[in-house]
Amino acid sequence: MDDSFFDTLLNPDLIIEVLSPSTGDFDRGAKFDHYKTIESLTEYILVWQDKKRVARYTKQDDSNWLLTDFIGGDASIKLASIECVLTMEDIYAKVVFDDDGE
Repeated sequence: MDDSFFDTLLNPDLIIEVLSPSTGDFDRGAKFDHYKTIESLTEYILVWQDKKRVARYTKQDDSNWLLTDFIGGDASIKLASIECVLTMEDIYAKVVFDDDGE
């Protein structure tokens, strides 16, 4: 498939989204349903902006998706598709939360 714009990735292995209160339900629902149709996609990462929480969906051999939730300050998230490990500390560096976000 050819794309005349350079802002569209056609065969991603990994997609990372930062959730906002206004788009969170859509990102976890209809948008993810669409992303599941991308054959090359093997990991989908959702990052909450109002608390230290990351959800990693990984595509399994049977094409089902496995959810792993990471909550709190000392978790490490392995992104197998790009051979990278992110820590919650790295993800949320310089982020200041309200009282309930941690």
